[in-house]
Amino acid sequence: MARFRAVSLRAGLMVDTGAPYTYAPDTPQASLYRSALEQITRQSGIRFQVDYYPAPRIQQLFEVGKLDVEVGVHPSWRTLSPVGGFYTEPIGTVEYMLCFHPGQWRQVNHPADLKGWIVGTLHGQRYPEFDAAFASGLLRRDDAMTENELISKLRLGRNNVAILDRHQAEWLSHQ
Repeated sequence: MARFRAVSLRAGLMVDTGAPYTYAPDTPQASLYRSALEQITRQSGIRFQVDYYPAPRIQQLFEVGKLDVEVGVHPSWRTLSPVGGFYTEPIGTVEYMLCFHPGQWRQVNHPADLKGWIVGTLHGQRYPEFDAAFASGLLRRDDAMTENELISKLRLGRNNVAILDRHQAEWLSHQ
């Protein structure tokens, strides 16, 4: 009878990505990413030792071989990485929505409806519907490194509007 050694991989979850994707390590709520790892364990038997780091640190640790898995990373974000990776099928789809500063909501059918506005975005993230407006100067893009920074800039009035993942926006609106 063949015997197999249990496989355990070191996985990094981002502490600077907001709920519902991940929560602080000592928070009892199950995050979407943690649930995905648990599902992989149930289906494959692969176990994960999960550690929490800021996103840039996770990429560094992965590139030097101290982490085996970067959770929640899209292949397009690592095209310039010196270390290639393998990716699972997507665990979901991302739908973006516009989040306005209180009192500034307006109907938006086209990016031109926001002409001259400062739009909060995530660094490195593409927004195909807005790319031409950013490139032409119709809108000013203001990058944030994390979702929490993006929301903080909106709250402080540094942006007129922010583009945020619908899951996070809905979670934040219930808080």
